[in-house]
Amino acid sequence: MAESKVTYLAPVEYGTPVKAGACTCRLGNKSMTVEQSIVHAETGEVFASGYVILVAFDYHTQKTIPIPDEMREKIAEFEGLEI
Repeated sequence: MAESKVTYLAPVEYGTPVKAGACTCRLGNKSMTVEQSIVHAETGEVFASGYVILVAFDYHTQKTIPIPDEMREKIAEFEGLEI
């Protein structure tokens, strides 16, 4: 993970119906951005939102690497992204 951010917008009380979601909104050669949110399941009020930037990394060489083609294709297909 290269970067992460979360913005808390409203408190959630115990028993509140919530939905959590995530989507890959950007798929680069070596990194991707995944956005997340937590919303009220009935009203859609956003309680929190954020993102993470994930980087493909080779721990043996200690260098970034391209995201493997098979992984890029599966993510793109699942998210409806063009690569």
